Amino acid sequence: MKNLLLTFSLLILGTSMFGQNIIEEKFQHLYDHDKATVVHVTGKLFGYAEHFKDTSDEDLNRIADFASTIDAFTLVAMKEWPNSKQEYSRGMDYIHQDLEELVRVRSEEGNFSLYIDESNDIVNELVGIGTDNENFVVFSLTGEMDLEEIGKMATEIQMEGFNKMESIEKYDISAVKVYPNPAKSNDNITLELPEEWDNAKANVYDEKGSLVTSTKATKGKQNLNLSNLTPGIYYVDIQKEGVNVKKKIVITN
Repeated sequence: MKNLLLTFSLLILGTSMFGQNIIEEKFQHLYDHDKATVVHVTGKLFGYAEHFKDTSDEDLNRIADFASTIDAFTLVAMKEWPNSKQEYSRGMDYIHQDLEELVRVRSEEGNFSLYIDESNDIVNELVGIGTDNENFVVFSLTGEMDLEEIGKMATEIQMEGFNKMESIEKYDISAVKVYPNPAKSNDNITLELPEEWDNAKANVYDEKGSLVTSTKATKGKQNLNLSNLTPGIYYVDIQKEGVNVKKKIVITN
């Protein structure tokens, strides 16, 4: 898990903490455990983001800009934890109640998911949870983060022991678009996919998790047949090779 720790150590620069994150609410039993590796960063350290900006390095500037929108970072890792699978399943149940799934990677080597608390394309909390069947990790970033930038940053996550994590980098989730959003029930809704998502499967679910429609999706732009939907919140779930990315869409009158 040292690669994951390194990645987010490079990313966590911001201002100051506010509120309680989901780790403090749902994973306190691990947070206080003697065998836990805990990383918790708040306060003045985040103020150094601006010092990393260099107009000649676009990637560094992007990370610094993103970091300046973060208020706090908390990570709990359990190495060689015998209850890793059970902890992951319980954690998914906790998180699913409060946050929306952004992306999930599933493989024989383990599972990893990203969840967000988002409103109007601003993410107030990003939560990652994963297991390689022997180790367990959960982390939280809080702040006022840009949803598109979250998608780009997600492609840079690496986790030791998770061979399938390379799939996130391969499938750029920030390039998956569904629009217009919000949309009216009689609008033509477009799903736009980059080339690497060609021949994916697109499922649409209502807010209760019931399947509304399913279709094969190809690269480029295509219409989703969502006519006659009642007003409400729906999720477009695009799947390919063990990677899922979800997009929320609101249907109005």
